[in-house]
Amino acid sequence: MLLRTILALLASAALCLPAHAKDADGKRIGLVLSGGAARGLAHIGVLRALEEQGIEVDIVTGTSMGAIIGAMYASGYSIEQIEALGTELDWGHALTDTPPRQDLTFRRKQDDRRHLLRTKLTVVNGEIRLPAGVLDGQNLDLVLQDIFRHTNDIKHFDELPIPFRAIATDLETGQQVVLAEGSLAQAIRASMSIPGMLTPSHLQGRLLADGGMANNMPVDVARALGAERIIAVDIGSPLSAAEDLGNVFAISNQVTTFLTIKNVKEQIAKLTRDDRLLQPDLQDITSLDFTRAVDAIELGYQAAMGAREHLASLAGGRAAPTPSIDVDPAPLITGISLTNDSYLNDQALLSYIQQQVGAPFDRATLEQNINTLYGLDYFNSITYQLLSDGPGKQLHLVMEGDTRHKGFIRFGFNASDNFTGDNYYNIALAYNQTGITDYGAEWFSQIQLGNDIRLSSEFFLPMNYQSPVYLKPSVEYLARDIPVYDNGLDAQRLLVRDRRITGTLSGGYQFNQFTDISVNLGAADGRLNVTAGVSDTEHSSYQQYFTDVVLQYDSEDNIYFPTQGSRVNLAYRKYYDQEFEHADYFETEAFLSHAHTVGKNTFIARAQSVRANGANALPSSNYFLGGFGRISGMPESSIVTQNHDLGALFYLRLLNSPLLVFDTRYYFVVSLEYGRAWNNPGSIIPFDMGEVTAGSLGVAMDSALGPVLLSYGYNSADQQSVYFSIGRSL
Repeated sequence: MLLRTILALLASAALCLPAHAKDADGKRIGLVLSGGAARGLAHIGVLRALEEQGIEVDIVTGTSMGAIIGAMYASGYSIEQIEALGTELDWGHALTDTPPRQDLTFRRKQDDRRHLLRTKLTVVNGEIRLPAGVLDGQNLDLVLQDIFRHTNDIKHFDELPIPFRAIATDLETGQQVVLAEGSLAQAIRASMSIPGMLTPSHLQGRLLADGGMANNMPVDVARALGAERIIAVDIGSPLSAAEDLGNVFAISNQVTTFLTIKNVKEQIAKLTRDDRLLQPDLQDITSLDFTRAVDAIELGYQAAMGAREHLASLAGGRAAPTPSIDVDPAPLITGISLTNDSYLNDQALLSYIQQQVGAPFDRATLEQNINTLYGLDYFNSITYQLLSDGPGKQLHLVMEGDTRHKGFIRFGFNASDNFTGDNYYNIALAYNQTGITDYGAEWFSQIQLGNDIRLSSEFFLPMNYQSPVYLKPSVEYLARDIPVYDNGLDAQRLLVRDRRITGTLSGGYQFNQFTDISVNLGAADGRLNVTAGVSDTEHSSYQQYFTDVVLQYDSEDNIYFPTQGSRVNLAYRKYYDQEFEHADYFETEAFLSHAHTVGKNTFIARAQSVRANGANALPSSNYFLGGFGRISGMPESSIVTQNHDLGALFYLRLLNSPLLVFDTRYYFVVSLEYGRAWNNPGSIIPFDMGEVTAGSLGVAMDSALGPVLLSYGYNSADQQSVYFSIGRSL
């Protein structure tokens, strides 16, 4: 009886194993794919060669890039589909966190205009937190979810067409973690979490990172799953020479490579004479050479075809290539659910999602909506799943945030110098407390020191989570210099220091992430002091009361060097009971900019016109001319008037192919400009610059921190300057 029971159990267990062909000797074949980032694309060529040789595998294990390629194959993708993804996927987008600027809320786009660096520090409960990695992996999460959404209903990886395991490393113990169940996309993400580069994954109650540190070529895992013969593919990176270890990232990569080489040697030692080891010669392809996907695939193919004689004994199980899987790109959405561990209201978050229940799935729109939400800076990651639900799919959103309210510290710096004694600089420190209410109120404060001293604070209060209406009270202290010229630009007559305190109550309506209109009520108390030159009046004070209407549109893709999109700013401001003879006057501005790119060539056309009526209007310190792109050749911000017109055409030539992750871009920059500026007849400060044409040549760098520009400018008033600026946009 006992023997009969044991035999029955063994028979049942055998029936539970997936039915795959074996090698010519009837043994189960395990495919083991190692990690190596971009070098791992060689696995695709290996898979193609194995199929052409009639080799069918029964088990797949993989680490890091080996995990993503292996999981695609195990989940049913054909070689053609995998190769198309490997060569056509925008890896530059996948390996960045920043959402496309066009998808950000208008509020976040306004942050860009404050001349703050992109890098920020997070503050939680008064404690400053450093980032756990260069990237959170948000875009990578979305890419993996899209690739593996056909597996969302699978709970265990034995349910895949080919049983599969991914390897990660437990950061607490340093031990390998074999991932066999749950979300396949999340398992792959954990296996790819390179320390210092990608934020570790919280999965199955553990903090997981790249599996290469523990087991970069999991031969033993395949053996434990029942593989009797192994095909192991080692594409690990070689160690770098001492002369190539000149920065912290190269050294960090070298340390990781030490670990992977050591454990790969241990796994190679476990191979038997019946197993096969493939080590493609990937020549000079590095772990970040994703643009050389075609080369890596071909080299992997050559390695496997070159070992054809050694692999011949494993052939015989495959009658035809793996058929392509057919994933419905637009299933019917029958419901929307949400897992939200942030402090924001569920309805506030769902109000951003435009996917309609009862409509086909719209992936492009959903990812735009997720980008907008992620751009609020409230979340560590936002992902989704499509789960079977009767005739269609349920869209389930997973928003990983923090139950505690977050604040962010950002630094700012902009400077320019023409090397003739005229320099201009500002440094800034800003703090933004987010999520004050569950529908997104924020408090923003900034301190700026330098040529322009600014202390400001504002409270941004949306009316509710479904309304684009907001209130924004603010207060600002500003001190800056206003140069005063005689007619023409021959000599500066005075330098006046303008100090003012302004309080404003704004009400606005954000139509979408591109357009905002606001109505503002304000009062200013100021003082003008002559700091250079001789004047009949050394100082005077003024009080202003004003109302204005401002319409803004912003679809530019980059704050510093836009390659596409437009920006429009239309403003009308009415001043009341202005202290100089109690005269009322108005001020208007129209600003338009549009960028267009063809290949590596970008053209940006800009026009601005500012008008103030009345002889007693104060020259507005909101609108300056002078500096690169704003009448080049002049010192920075050296002309302030009641009226001016400015037209400019910029040409940018991209000089490099940006690296992934550290997306530094270098440009050759040319500008042609036309401008004129004047004060009204009878003004207390007479001035007429006349018409001036200008141009500049320069080179620029758009780095992860901000822009750097070196340029030479000359104008028809026979002024010339060499500008070196940091933190300044075009």
